[in-house]
Amino acid sequence: MERKLLNSAHAISLTVEAARQKYLKLFPELKDKMFVTPPVFDLNLEAKRPKIKAASKRKKIIYFGAFYDHIRTPLALLNLLQSIQIDTPHFLDDYEFHFYGRIDQEAQDYFEAFPQLKPSIHLHGLISRQEVESRMLSADFLINISNKTTYHLPSKSADYLMSGKPIINICYDEMDTFKAFFDGYPAILNLNLRRDEHNIEDILAFQSFLRNPPL
Repeated sequence: MERKLLNSAHAISLTVEAARQKYLKLFPELKDKMFVTPPVFDLNLEAKRPKIKAASKRKKIIYFGAFYDHIRTPLALLNLLQSIQIDTPHFLDDYEFHFYGRIDQEAQDYFEAFPQLKPSIHLHGLISRQEVESRMLSADFLINISNKTTYHLPSKSADYLMSGKPIINICYDEMDTFKAFFDGYPAILNLNLRRDEHNIEDILAFQSFLRNPPL
């Protein structure tokens, strides 16, 4: 059915070259129809940006997006935060982590497995497109948790880029599409975490980035 639908198209748009290559292996006859169109940003939103006043003295680290079991979960981040809390108990007192987007039961279970992090974690669920813009501007840092696949690019990538905020990207592969999309962006920390694990170098890099974020 997918082949039938794709053959009926005049053009097929994909966000990254890795996805195009995946499709070409399945449908080589569609080579001349497939094009890479990166995600775009609505410049009208840029002109209407509201000014946000901080309601808390704690630094805000914000994640936007859904979680998908076995593909994109918060486990690596939560493990990292738990290790930081054990190693330097008061470090997280200066930060709060906000999550905007669909939180299904599987994702909820991940968060509930770390009750000691509860004072620093805030789950907000889905919000409107306009609210996303204002909440993004209120952030001190943005965080991205990449998929465990290497051929998907999060739709929020262009918004993160246009925000101009320091970004922490937790990824699982050197070929991570989000990492490639931000190649040359001066204020990003890429943490390559395999099997949802980390080491002391990851912890120190994370803490250093929060203390002294690049412009």
